[in-house]
Amino acid sequence: GASHDAEQRFPPPNCYPGTRIQVLEILKTWINNDDRSTSIYWIYGAAGVGKSAVAQTISETFAQGTATGCLAASFFFPHADSAQNNLFLFFI
Repeated sequence: GASHDAEQRFPPPNCYPGTRIQVLEILKTWINNDDRSTSIYWIYGAAGVGKSAVAQTISETFAQGTATGCLAASFFFPHADSAQNNLFLFFI
């Protein structure tokens, strides 16, 4: 239930069309850059600013459309769901 297209996450948080353009472009550029110096891009900010919506939108973009096959994995760990917010369960 932690993947970007899991039924448990319906409806998933998404960026409203026409919003977050700059941050989405930064992420797309970083993802498509084979010479990047790190394999992790940390998205951070206060609660409610749209981190999950940005991550969901990027996951969907690279799971379908012109970027098909670029998404290796996506995992979301909702704070309010004790069955999914435990990192230990991720590695079992």
